[in-house]
Amino acid sequence: MPINNHVYTDTPWDTQTRARAAAVKRLDMWPYPWAHMPIDGRPFSRRGSVVAPAFGVGNQVTLAEYEIPPGYMGVITHVFALYVGTGYIEGVGSVVWDIDLNTPLGTTPSAGYALPDYAAFTMSLGDAKYPWPLAGGWVVDEGETVRVKGRTVATVAVGGNTRLLGGVLGWIWPSQKQYTGAGR
Repeated sequence: MPINNHVYTDTPWDTQTRARAAAVKRLDMWPYPWAHMPIDGRPFSRRGSVVAPAFGVGNQVTLAEYEIPPGYMGVITHVFALYVGTGYIEGVGSVVWDIDLNTPLGTTPSAGYALPDYAAFTMSLGDAKYPWPLAGGWVVDEGETVRVKGRTVATVAVGGNTRLLGGVLGWIWPSQKQYTGAGR
């Protein structure tokens, strides 16, 4: 098990590599369940819209979240995060989004981790009609919760009709232990 020598914890890449390796061991035939939804898979689509909060990191809001149910594994295939209102310019940093696993609002980031390249990003991704594809997907294990969060930093309108929108889409499938009775 690779360890990040700086903080003595697994990196998100280490966790993802182990999750994919575990999924490969659980299924012995193609298609892999994270590449194509299996017959016994179920899609999920969590979308949310929140009035743009006042400026500040303490005013971060959860836009969408999904918890993988017990006995299932899942894959996040698409996400979206966008601002609807006035004063927003892509990439300036006036709105910041995060997509993470197992980090509820108000907890330290060490409680979970952000998907690599999806922490504190300042450009909108996709929209509700055409969500942003995650190349290769992101495998998640039972009990893990993925969240799309957003906050305003400055120079954009807040309150009223301004909105932060977010979504997470993918599918889940029964974990191999349900088929074989074997533990993980």
